Amino acid sequence: MASIIDDEVIERVKRESDIVEVIGRYTKLEKKGRSYMGLCPFHSEKTPSFSVQPEKGYYHCFGCGVGGDVINFLMEKEGLGFIEAVEKLAESLNIELKPAYRNDKTEQKKTRMAAMNRESALYYMRILSRNPYALRYLEKRGIDRSMILGFGLGFAPAGGDQLLGHLLSKGYEPEEMYEANLVSYNEKRRHYYDRFRNRIIFPIIDTRSKVVGFGGRVLDDSLPKYLNSSDTLLYKKSRELYGLNRVMKVSDREKILLVEGYMDVISLHAQGIGYAVASLGTSLTREQAKMMKRYGKQVYICYDGDAAGQKATVRAIDILLQEDIQPKIVVLEDGHDPDDYIRQYGKIAFEGKLSRGLAAIDYEVMTREKNYDLNDALSLSEFLNDVSGILSKIKSPVERDVFAAKYAEKYGIRPESFQAQLTNIPAERPPRDREARDLNREESLWMRLLQYALEDEDFFAILQKRDEWKYVLSESEGKVFQLLETLYREDVSNKERKERLFDAYPELIERFSYLTKGMDLIHGEAIVNELIDRIYEEGLRRRSGELLRAIAEIEKTAGSATEDARRLDQKLHELNEINTRLHEMEKEDNA
Repeated sequence: MASIIDDEVIERVKRESDIVEVIGRYTKLEKKGRSYMGLCPFHSEKTPSFSVQPEKGYYHCFGCGVGGDVINFLMEKEGLGFIEAVEKLAESLNIELKPAYRNDKTEQKKTRMAAMNRESALYYMRILSRNPYALRYLEKRGIDRSMILGFGLGFAPAGGDQLLGHLLSKGYEPEEMYEANLVSYNEKRRHYYDRFRNRIIFPIIDTRSKVVGFGGRVLDDSLPKYLNSSDTLLYKKSRELYGLNRVMKVSDREKILLVEGYMDVISLHAQGIGYAVASLGTSLTREQAKMMKRYGKQVYICYDGDAAGQKATVRAIDILLQEDIQPKIVVLEDGHDPDDYIRQYGKIAFEGKLSRGLAAIDYEVMTREKNYDLNDALSLSEFLNDVSGILSKIKSPVERDVFAAKYAEKYGIRPESFQAQLTNIPAERPPRDREARDLNREESLWMRLLQYALEDEDFFAILQKRDEWKYVLSESEGKVFQLLETLYREDVSNKERKERLFDAYPELIERFSYLTKGMDLIHGEAIVNELIDRIYEEGLRRRSGELLRAIAEIEKTAGSATEDARRLDQKLHELNEINTRLHEMEKEDNA
């Protein structure tokens, strides 16, 4: 386990930070007894439900459930890692950061890779400045010098070893260039060559202003049109958003706009839409959705208007809804993408589209409507049944009734018809709240771990070597794993082992039949280790939430009794222990 900052320094930062002053920069707080109350800076609300306890050094929202100490707050609000949040607070307090111990080899690799990426970005920028063909291409796309400099755009020459030679002259080795995904390796010829060639280069810059990766676009119709860095020690594409480093500096955080590509982001920023970001060569992820939630009260999606863009929009909606984000969808007709639309029609027209953004339900109904002939009675009936299925996904009964009335009027039927249809839909409803979703996700991870442990003794042996997962085990889950341990100890055959487990727990048969389709035995060891890590982290986060709710309940009802004070101290101590473990896990991830 690697650490960067001494634990004593971390505790001093927490102790000396004025949590009310720090949080007060983001939302107005009013003193209420020993607490401070205000509107939650993490979700929209009209009645204050966000509490700050300066004596205890923590905050909690009774509306959305967020909570933690001053370091947690900066991590969530500013999108910082644990180390960065501590560093920021320490700097404001003039506290010298005393390092504890670290994985020197890993840290040196990261530092060197970041420096190498920066040198590569500067090299590409110099090449672009001397390439009139590439500059004319950008000019035609409406990208002027200020945007070129603002986004650090560059150009990779057509030859195969220019960047390689440049970095060699700076003292870097081909092996570390390869690890940074800057060069590729030809096995047959046994030589390295530049990964990016004859392409406009888009440096990917994280929220700490480090160049972590690159994207490249061809200037003609050759394929692949875009080439992106793969994940490296510095870069995880599922955790980054292109343009977010600029959004942090220029946006008022009222809104954030998700688009598909590099050029979309740059064109929008060039026209004054300074809150556009893009996912990086992959579908939107939960990590990216969480980042968007921090940087925009209202999230908009504006993907390309073609069929592929529509499918990507639906996928993005699902991801955002899982994070309790209600997005609005900006629809561009005639297959336009944001880049060509804003260049053709301008900022005012685009903002008009933004103001008419559709709710997720409206967008889904609109896209489904295109599949039916509404002038045909049978087709219309099938479409309305489809709409009923969409409405059944809405959690709020009031919201569901509002949409039912709206579509009943639009398509000429009685609202009661939708209501009757909704009562007959057997479709599985989404979890009712955040806690239910978390439990469902944990259960799915447990089932997957049990699946691998049942399949192969080597995978079960990993569970026996690592015991942290047992601390977040429920009683029912514990019984299943105890039986599995007994079966392995008896050394029964694989077939008998499964038969006896399923005899004892027949409800697992259907779930395992589904899960087995996705098993990857080749990488099973890595998967099992990752499952254990995720289960442990999810379990700790769930317990942290339970403790925050318990603490809030004690504070609301407790008097001055010694027993109440003892219970509160006990809960706070356990919460601090769990948060410490979670912080240590994050340090390992960042190592």
